[in-house]
Amino acid sequence: MWLLIYLIYTLGLIVIWAFGDIETKINALFIYLFAPQISFVFFLYVSLRNLKTYIIWFCVGLIHLTLFFLLKDNAAFGTKGNPAVIGINTIIVLVLFQGLRFISIKAQRREFVNPAKAMNGKDLIENRKVSALDYVISIVYFLALMGISCLSVVYF
Repeated sequence: MWLLIYLIYTLGLIVIWAFGDIETKINALFIYLFAPQISFVFFLYVSLRNLKTYIIWFCVGLIHLTLFFLLKDNAAFGTKGNPAVIGINTIIVLVLFQGLRFISIKAQRREFVNPAKAMNGKDLIENRKVSALDYVISIVYFLALMGISCLSVVYF
């Protein structure tokens, strides 16, 4: 489902890139690159357990990395900032996701669940109790994502 939505947004981004003004292009590209990164832990944490799905999103990360290299020196962005630098992070956060998943499996003997998707202390998707480690993993992921996003913007 998320891949279909992302594919539709990709087509929309192509149209925006062809006909939009620079401000619209910057905003659309930022959303295009950043939305999957934030979605991995908040919406896709169950589907990313599947190796095929993970590989597909890893390929999306490679596309993001390619966009970075194609657009990193684009003078059209001028002083507004280049949103393509966020594309570097997709592969990094996918690897981070798997590392945090591994920690959860070793420490709790189960996959982590997202506390943001919990109601009455239980995960809405899998109906499992949210643990303290689940909160820590979600916070670590979110802080790491924000940190590497800031570093990407500063260094590139």
